[in-house]
Amino acid sequence: MRAFLRRSAVLLLLTPAYTYAQQAGKKPLDHTVYDGWQSIGAKTISNNGKWIAYVIQPQEGDATLVITDSKGTQKLEVPRGTVPFITEDSKYVLFTIKPAFKDTRQAKIKKKKADEMPKDTMGYVVLGSNEVIRIPQVKTFKTPEKGSGVIAYTLDKPKADTSKKRELKGIPHYDSFWTRTTKNPAPINRPMPLPS
Repeated sequence: MRAFLRRSAVLLLLTPAYTYAQQAGKKPLDHTVYDGWQSIGAKTISNNGKWIAYVIQPQEGDATLVITDSKGTQKLEVPRGTVPFITEDSKYVLFTIKPAFKDTRQAKIKKKKADEMPKDTMGYVVLGSNEVIRIPQVKTFKTPEKGSGVIAYTLDKPKADTSKKRELKGIPHYDSFWTRTTKNPAPINRPMPLPS
């Protein structure tokens, strides 16, 4: 009986030292740690299995779209990119680029109207390249279920133009009345062919 009591006493004395040694290397979890956690949001894989697109979302702040090949040799990160969609022919990835979190938050704090809030941008990438093409103020976009080569998108209503003259300065200009090339006027919401 005495031997049992000695063993129990030694065990009780050593238990706090053992648990303290285990906890010394771990960081305690509190609310500051939760803010740094990230999760994977929307994700998609191309039909040919060669390309993967996914969104890394923080608890609060701007998400990041990651476009990578399945071998891991090419990788492109697009800040604030969300909702990736890879076309049926596995040549393009389309996505929405959200306004900066801080800009949207400030607009909400100032109680701006919906038409004064920062607007989304549509972006697309030709898979295999590192160039992101942006089309600002796009409400929605679609591609055909079968076939490829066309994006149909709807633009937000443009603000009233107070100036009489528009300057294009030699860059592609996007608004409700122009397609990607500034030479051919097009009606609102006309499908735009993708570059090959």
